[in-house]
Amino acid sequence: MRNITPNIIKNLNKNEVFVFESNLQGDHCGGNAKVALEHFGAKIGVGVGMRGDSYAIPAQYLSLSQISVHITAFIQFAANTPNKHFLVTNIGCDVAGYKPEEIAPLFEVCSKMGNVSLPIVFWKIIDKIERKRKYKDSTGEIEQPVCVIQNYQGIKTSYYPHFSIDVQIQGGYLVVSTGISNRHISLCTIIKKGNGSTVEKDYIDGASNYIKKLPLLNLSDCIIDLYFQKDKRGLYYWQLSVPVEVNGDVVKLSPPPFYNHNLSFINNIPTDNVFLKSKLKLTAVVPGALAEFRQLATKLTKYDSSEYNKLLSVHDWVAKNIFYDYDSLYDGSYKNIPLEKTAIMALRSRKCVCQGYTDLSIALLRSIGMPAMGICCWAYGEGDDEGGSNGNDSNHIFTAAFCDNRWILCDITWDSKNRYENDSFDEDKKLSHTYFDSTLKFMSYSHKFISY
Repeated sequence: MRNITPNIIKNLNKNEVFVFESNLQGDHCGGNAKVALEHFGAKIGVGVGMRGDSYAIPAQYLSLSQISVHITAFIQFAANTPNKHFLVTNIGCDVAGYKPEEIAPLFEVCSKMGNVSLPIVFWKIIDKIERKRKYKDSTGEIEQPVCVIQNYQGIKTSYYPHFSIDVQIQGGYLVVSTGISNRHISLCTIIKKGNGSTVEKDYIDGASNYIKKLPLLNLSDCIIDLYFQKDKRGLYYWQLSVPVEVNGDVVKLSPPPFYNHNLSFINNIPTDNVFLKSKLKLTAVVPGALAEFRQLATKLTKYDSSEYNKLLSVHDWVAKNIFYDYDSLYDGSYKNIPLEKTAIMALRSRKCVCQGYTDLSIALLRSIGMPAMGICCWAYGEGDDEGGSNGNDSNHIFTAAFCDNRWILCDITWDSKNRYENDSFDEDKKLSHTYFDSTLKFMSYSHKFISY
């Protein structure tokens, strides 16, 4: 079924978004941009992304290749925001003056998205393209879709669309699109040469999409560091360092170094009933049978309608209420805590290192009947980088839970922003979801799985 945007839009239903053509300056002085400004929450000076019940796609004064970058960012955002329905108007054909035949193919992938409507003139062109492709397929001629997102080579941080942050390079631009829950974060990009020297540092404040022209340099010797502002102190937290590679005229993000290793590791974790039952056992190390664990987990998940939501509730409570114990990390005293005490001490004292975050979450999940375990790994920035990356030394542990017939990866330690330092609690409940239900590709940039 085709979702068709009405020719005239005077009102929006609940959860509908008016998608209009803008310019980068955000003037909004004519066409659908003026309609968005007067009726649907667009803001003067904001020419890209979501504001109110509107979404701006720059097209005026831009080339088709530049417009395609912004359309790609919109499509990623729409895919990450399934609870909204986007009414796309005549982007690029309103004031910019492009022909529908030039713009419509860039929206082709939207024909497979249930939460995006397109103008009828775009649909006619897309239908023609798809009929032509079916004919060529039937004759043995393979034609690839025109839309740039079909060749997506980027990184999705999470399998949960609301939380995902998507990163890719498209047409010489760095494109970062966020799910709805990350709309109000800030981004710091640091572009470095391979020797570590900084070429360019930039801070971007936005509501959904970050689009940045990459500097003119030898990109084959380039690393992009991404930091997101996530706490009340205004601190930017490192999320990802990605080398850039050049294949001919194509610039793209390098593949994660540990992906093949981690894929083999995950594929070799059993999912049979005997193994899953062993990951439900409550022991001295996993004291989920204690009343304080069982009662807390039951309370946290009381109103959750699915196992997946229960996992999310446990993740959020642990990330919000437990503090990373930098004092014990610095003086090494965390090493003296017996494993059978880590979950109990984390719950009662509200402070611990990664072992406590993981053991506590496992105990809570098992107490409500969800198989869970810890995965030991080498993690970027945790201890001896050189030895861990080249060998099998573990310096970190995170939670894996079996839910929806798959192992879901959650690094709750890295999603918690609370700190215990200098004998004091520094609370920040603006937790991150970057490492909730993380994609294997994203995790494989910073985590090398060792054992479970």
